[in-house]
Amino acid sequence: MREEAEEVVSQDGWSKVSMQKMRRIDSFLKEVQRMIGIGDISMSRLAMQDFTFSDGTFVPKGSLVSAASGPMHQDEEFYEDAEIFNPWRFVDMREEEGEGTKHQMVSTSLEYVPFGHGRHACPGRFFAANELKAMMAHLVMNYDIKLEGQPQGPKQWASAIFPDPKAEIMFKKRDS
Repeated sequence: MREEAEEVVSQDGWSKVSMQKMRRIDSFLKEVQRMIGIGDISMSRLAMQDFTFSDGTFVPKGSLVSAASGPMHQDEEFYEDAEIFNPWRFVDMREEEGEGTKHQMVSTSLEYVPFGHGRHACPGRFFAANELKAMMAHLVMNYDIKLEGQPQGPKQWASAIFPDPKAEIMFKKRDS
């Protein structure tokens, strides 16, 4: 990520064009979001009227309905080795013919829903992704970062997932 960020920023500065070229950072952030995301459910919607799905499932007016995003994002049908963190998963998928934009962090699909999907997808996802990329690029360009000890994996509470609160991350300013 560091090499990519340094190369892109040296060519295009800190611009929107630069953010688009940071494919490895984009893939890393999307994989983090896939693995941890905002929890096991997303896209919660309130039924404004009674609704019956084509399979006969009935949702009464006033019910809250959500997508099971956690299990979907860990499904082998959609992601090879789904339970393993692969920071370059999406950059590799983008290398396939015709897949250049489909696997960007801001792209939504029926298999990837942290930002929702369809006409109600989060309109702020483009801003959020660019901010995260800029922050990550700044961090990797200016600091050496490592985990101290052996932190535990993420913790789950209700439908939310949190990082290990006792994990220690060490930052050391890089020599210019």
